[in-house]
Amino acid sequence: MSVKTVFLSSTGRDLAAYREAAYRAIEGLDGWHCVRMEDFGARDWAADDFCRARVAECDVLVGILGHLHGDCPKGSEQSFTEREYDAAVAANVPRLMFVAPPDLPLPARLIEPHEKWGRQRAFRKRVLGERVSGTFTSPEDLARQVVQAIRNWEQELARGEKAEAQTLIPSLDGLLWPEASDAAATAGFRGKSHEELLRVLQVLLDRHLGVHAQVSTFQSLADAGCDVQALFPAQGLKYGIQVKSHGDISKSDFAKDTLAQIQDSRQHGLKRLYVVLAGDLTDPSQREKVRGLHSRINRMKDEYVLVVPPERAWTLWYGSPSGGQITGPAITGRARGEYVWKRLDGSPSAAEIGGPATTESARGEHEEEDDERRHLRKLVTTKRRRLHALEIQQATRGIDTPPHVTTEIEDLRHEIAALEARMRG
Repeated sequence: MSVKTVFLSSTGRDLAAYREAAYRAIEGLDGWHCVRMEDFGARDWAADDFCRARVAECDVLVGILGHLHGDCPKGSEQSFTEREYDAAVAANVPRLMFVAPPDLPLPARLIEPHEKWGRQRAFRKRVLGERVSGTFTSPEDLARQVVQAIRNWEQELARGEKAEAQTLIPSLDGLLWPEASDAAATAGFRGKSHEELLRVLQVLLDRHLGVHAQVSTFQSLADAGCDVQALFPAQGLKYGIQVKSHGDISKSDFAKDTLAQIQDSRQHGLKRLYVVLAGDLTDPSQREKVRGLHSRINRMKDEYVLVVPPERAWTLWYGSPSGGQITGPAITGRARGEYVWKRLDGSPSAAEIGGPATTESARGEHEEEDDERRHLRKLVTTKRRRLHALEIQQATRGIDTPPHVTTEIEDLRHEIAALEARMRG
């Protein structure tokens, strides 16, 4: 279990009993630790700098405000407590604030000059205006409210993470259903092993989903019904991905085995299964196998399974959107499920996958594309491949990414944007 930390902020001379009660209440919570000045010991830091640095590191600040302004760092009119509050604001650390009632007694020996009393009064007024604050009548009452506030914050955090997960889950379709590349590009799948495709896919999913999902790769489909699984803990939902490499598709029983594997995956509690086909569409045998499998799955009309065809799979892995000279049979299509197989001359074949035949006007638009536009599309394709490779390298290395890689990524993005603007013009 990961431990969350609370920074306890207050004056000490007037609120010692309240501070101790809050400390003990926080320490009594499973998974929580209270950070307070009393435990810092000797440090080679200025006290103000060290306290504010610790505030920024904590998950939550619990502040207790009485009527005593307290000490200030040298050269400042702000109290240590107010500066800790400001450090939480600057670091975007949640603040759970408890303001003493007006009639809370203050011993005569602790009464401060009017100027300090005014500054504390202004700070209390500021906090009450910026945060929904609690008040308290005794140390025990404060301890109870601190525990309740932390539990409420945990629930709000969980709801926020769940809502964010809800927006991320549909984005899997966006990641796994990118713009289609030209069919000619899929010839590159011939040299890609199943293991290499899984390694790259793991990096892509980790970067795309971040901390909101647990991405796991499995040695066998029997383990989890998929090669890669994305688990969203906030919702308890699992999404699976089966990757079919060029070698997988070359097998004689490819379609039969894949349909059986899809059926077997249902026993693993997946919300949806993506079947990503990394096949070579310039190879007539592979093209027919992909077309046949896709057609059979379409006829099932099953929302559980989504087939990602090779021209989109190529973009997913290697960042090559549709573009370049078509040198082999191509699949065209503008929306999910709308595929039309085309021959080299641009005429539609008799077989279709999930959509209407290509129209004469669509073929005409393709044939009328001039040499300059084709050249620009080739440049964009080449640069996107390079950009995608560098982004995977950046995602893998993290902060250890060499500066020249980061610079090249930014340059490529600008160059691609400029080329696409020329194409639109």
